[in-house]
Amino acid sequence: MKKLIKKLMAAAMVTVISTSMLAGCSGKKAEDASTPAKTEEVTKAAENSVDISKEETLKIFIPGDRPAAFDKVIAEAEARMKDTVNVKLDVVFVPWSDLQTKVTQTLNSGEKCDIIFDAPWNGMNTNVSTGYYEPMEDLLAKYGQNILKTTPNEMFEANKFAGKIYGIPLGVLQKPAGAYLVRKDIREALGLPEIKSYQELEKMMYAVKEKYPDMIPFLPQNTAGNDRSAAMMRLYFENPNQIERTEAFGTSHVLYFKNNDGKVYNLFEEMDSDIWSYIENARKLYNDGIIYRDMLAVADIATEAKKGNVAISVKGDIGVDAATQTALKSVNPNYEFETVDFYSTNPGAYTSDFKQWNFVCIPKVSKNKERAMMFLDWVRTDQANYDLLAYGFKGETFNTPDEDSYSFIGTDYTWFPYAWIWNPTQDRVSSDLNEKDKATYQYFSDASNFIPSKLLGFTFNAEKVTNEIAQFNSIEAKYYPLIINGVTDPQQEWDKFKAEASDVVKTIQTEYQAQIDTFLAQ
Repeated sequence: MKKLIKKLMAAAMVTVISTSMLAGCSGKKAEDASTPAKTEEVTKAAENSVDISKEETLKIFIPGDRPAAFDKVIAEAEARMKDTVNVKLDVVFVPWSDLQTKVTQTLNSGEKCDIIFDAPWNGMNTNVSTGYYEPMEDLLAKYGQNILKTTPNEMFEANKFAGKIYGIPLGVLQKPAGAYLVRKDIREALGLPEIKSYQELEKMMYAVKEKYPDMIPFLPQNTAGNDRSAAMMRLYFENPNQIERTEAFGTSHVLYFKNNDGKVYNLFEEMDSDIWSYIENARKLYNDGIIYRDMLAVADIATEAKKGNVAISVKGDIGVDAATQTALKSVNPNYEFETVDFYSTNPGAYTSDFKQWNFVCIPKVSKNKERAMMFLDWVRTDQANYDLLAYGFKGETFNTPDEDSYSFIGTDYTWFPYAWIWNPTQDRVSSDLNEKDKATYQYFSDASNFIPSKLLGFTFNAEKVTNEIAQFNSIEAKYYPLIINGVTDPQQEWDKFKAEASDVVKTIQTEYQAQIDTFLAQ
């Protein structure tokens, strides 16, 4: 399936973006996934451009939890790189709940850092505007030929910041996707059929409250992902006006796009009726004891769901990965997750600007920029190197049921290539995805299914409104997560939120629209 996805994606992207190709997209290498390889590109770069005689240590910050087998994997990667990149990897895992704070603190302080994960929803636009990241064009040209081969140039063109490449885009899907994570065993025990509508999902929530009083019926995302809150999660599926969040505020919809018209809308000025109805419904769920009362205190909802006491939660991708399923079954082998979504799979049902939402960046303070790029390139020199860091050791932590898929063995290594090495050429699909999820994955991987956004290629430059965005973020944290998860009276809190934030939001909206108008005029 993956080969078909790659071909469809490459063909479709060419039709929607007019740009010259820096490099073609390579196919999967034939080498066995357990066999390391040395490539001419890395060797030549190391020998002719960078003195690799001295071993350097790269400090790397990525989100998530450190797998049990990670140190063993890193030791193997370091051994494979000894004669080419010659680096040690000091990888720091940052909890998701602390990610934005840690990234900001690291960049502000000038702390040693050579590679760091960032994203528009994590404040990346502001970090770029502040000048924290190194432009990558020269580094890619000299030391990133394999990165260029494994990432279609169209993906780079659609994910520039102020016209430059400040991060390597990490992704496969052509539009953000999400799903509800549902306990299949509980649904079946309740005698409920496969869930095919939001109303049926709510029916299960209330049935859980009645029949399983000690279980959390619904745990939406809290402050770590406002687009997957109780209210805003529904925009993934029930969105007749094609509302999309902007780049200004991460996962907030206070400024938003709709109907692909190139205009920036402001919820303080134009409250969308669907969004407000979703907010009011979230309040009802909270008052009815459906949404977990202490949800804002949960550091990581994914970890909480794996404990086995959550009936329905949310996630930011398609399907159930093997590690998540295995973690739940370690609590009780009869427990089982399934994902529920309500996507249309009709071509043209959604627009897309083809932006990715995760990036790996090289800070300006790094004294090892060349080595950092060489390491990121080394990962993509062949499938064996990618598989090592993505899945661990073949036959020990993972298997490959076929050429394009993977399945984990045990729980010593987990899936997190999205944090530093993910790309559409080397990515494998979990063999645990059911047919429905595979079809959804294929739909979202094929760019021809989407209507190109009018703002394709546009990136907001936050430099002129950095202070206003910081002000808004501080105000938003007090109100927005509570409102969109039903924790407080929506109208009362919205009025307070609006009174404090409307002026700075208007300033940002005006600057945003001015940049869009200039872009469209060109």
